[in-house]
Amino acid sequence: MLPKIQCLALSDNDFGDSFPFILVNITSLKVLDLCCCHLNSYIPIIPNLLDMDISCNDFEQAEYEQLWRRYAWEWLGLSARGEIPKSLGRMSNLRELHMTYGIGGLFPEFLGNLRSLRVLDWSFNSLAGPLPTFHGKVTHVDLSLNNLNGSVLESLGRLRSLQVLNLSQNNFEGPIPHSLGTLPPLPFLPIN
Repeated sequence: MLPKIQCLALSDNDFGDSFPFILVNITSLKVLDLCCCHLNSYIPIIPNLLDMDISCNDFEQAEYEQLWRRYAWEWLGLSARGEIPKSLGRMSNLRELHMTYGIGGLFPEFLGNLRSLRVLDWSFNSLAGPLPTFHGKVTHVDLSLNNLNGSVLESLGRLRSLQVLNLSQNNFEGPIPHSLGTLPPLPFLPIN
């Protein structure tokens, strides 16, 4: 049984509704891609796993508490309906967070706790409320196609590592902050 495998990509397969529990026995596994596999069941904890993509599956809710207990994760991709669990804010090693297609509720304030975060893609959701203050070395923010409102924050201009900022198709009002003009040239900046 693949005792030394560290990266396993199984995306675009049909495992029925159930997670393939045999994967729990691969203790060397660090990266697991189960994107688009029609899963909608319990996801077990897999020892030593750092990156997991379970986006584009059939999960009914994002509140799978056992997932958020994996604080060592560095990359997480998830598609589910429901609100974002507060316990996600304790994932201090998380560098990339991709949650698309169905997450709703208010934009979470805990985002400021994710100091290692570099990439945030929460596009194609139903998130509402104002933008939070981003910290650290965020390089990529895609919050397009949500229901965010208020003004675009001046603090975005302090993100010196920012390369991509996509805030298009939201409900922002007011002027674009002058601080965005002090950033290094952004290759992608739709705000409309």
